[in-house]
Amino acid sequence: MIKQLPVVKPYISAYKHHALPLSILSYYEENESWICNHYLQLYQRFDFNENVHWLDFYLFDEIPIRSSTIPWLDHTQTIHIDYLKRPIHEFLIDVIDQGSFIYVIHDDYYMPHSFSYNQGHFKNNLLITGYDLDKQCFYVYDYANTTRGQLQVNEVPFRLMEKSIASEHAWNVLTLFTYQSDYRHQLQLELAYRLLQDYVTSSNSSQDLLLIRDPPEKRAFGISVYEQIKRFLHGHSDLINTLHLPFYVFHEHKASVGKLMDNLINKYDNPEIRRLRAEYESVIRDAGFMKTIILKYMLKPDFDIAKSIIPILDSMKLSEERVITSLCEEIQKIS
Repeated sequence: MIKQLPVVKPYISAYKHHALPLSILSYYEENESWICNHYLQLYQRFDFNENVHWLDFYLFDEIPIRSSTIPWLDHTQTIHIDYLKRPIHEFLIDVIDQGSFIYVIHDDYYMPHSFSYNQGHFKNNLLITGYDLDKQCFYVYDYANTTRGQLQVNEVPFRLMEKSIASEHAWNVLTLFTYQSDYRHQLQLELAYRLLQDYVTSSNSSQDLLLIRDPPEKRAFGISVYEQIKRFLHGHSDLINTLHLPFYVFHEHKASVGKLMDNLINKYDNPEIRRLRAEYESVIRDAGFMKTIILKYMLKPDFDIAKSIIPILDSMKLSEERVITSLCEEIQKIS
């Protein structure tokens, strides 16, 4: 017997703390616009040497899946494994049969698809989405070493899943989520306008989105992250091999702004937004080209390669500032 809850790779996938919950939502195309309505602001979350996720989207919570404010995801239960009165795998199977996903902070040492498999204990996160009784395995949504880090559904034997969850290097907690099938997202023009306005003016968005804690005042917000990326390339290019993911987030932000414009065009058929969308395509393309340059640098570390990104950033910033400023004006007109 096989049971598999639906997930689809979202276009926001560089960081798992975004990708895992969004993989649930992205299966339902009628609600995917929720992503581009919220993923419009960037900020420097950490110093370069502090964390690999130093550039991130600014949302209502640093870790979206733990938030109770996501309208399309019902946080049904959080339970410590010590309180289970039966084997972990039996509990997980029953939860999946009831239509719930399980989010866990586990030990990668026991994950066959992980870089850390049988190599070292490493705390990580994944989403359990299904099971196969004949194969005695769970289906988990996670990055896979077997496919060069692709986000995909992987098979994990029951016994290894139990060891991974119960490990002293894991949190030993199961968090259960159910998709709200009756949810229908309507574009929130005021929210989109405020986030884009904050982005283009480099404003701290903490007044608009409630976080568990506000980021330090010194952090860069919005379009000012261009300068932080340049500063990173000038002074920390030796760290690109381990800190390359923010360049993926940077590209995903441009994709999200583009998808917002696509939704606005579909709903309002605004010719000026259509023109702005065509102009913005070059920003999305250049951000994708930057990713290619970073990958080239990782294969052949040469500062001249990384340095070639800087003039691209300068022209991108001018174009993006012009387009988003005009887009905000058009959103105000149709609001």
